[in-house]
Amino acid sequence: MGALAKRFRAGDWSSHLGLERARHLGSHMAEYLPCPYADFNGADLLYFANFQAIVDRAEWHWQRFDEPPVIAGRDLFFHGNVNLGEALELSFSAVEFGQGGLAHWCEVRRGSDGEKIADVVTRKRWRVR
Repeated sequence: MGALAKRFRAGDWSSHLGLERARHLGSHMAEYLPCPYADFNGADLLYFANFQAIVDRAEWHWQRFDEPPVIAGRDLFFHGNVNLGEALELSFSAVEFGQGGLAHWCEVRRGSDGEKIADVVTRKRWRVR
């Protein structure tokens, strides 16, 4: 996993969780301002579990499906953190929509200096009714 995280940080990957980086069927940018009361832990670090919640919130604001998909797989690669009061820039790339569901790669960057602090690859499937 360590080697894979280094490759993501460098942007040197081609496929992960069945998502092909070269297949850019869409992209989206979003900004998020983490809440000091809910998103940070006692050491003033962005709580690791909130990275995925932030990506899910940004996705929901971008794509409000009538039947929201459910998570089928997700990997997070942490590279850094953010200070209280700093905004995050989320860049959704390598987005795939299909009959099987939705998949995307999201780069999370600090708004202050553009430094990448996380890569999040998510695969969701449509609900079966």
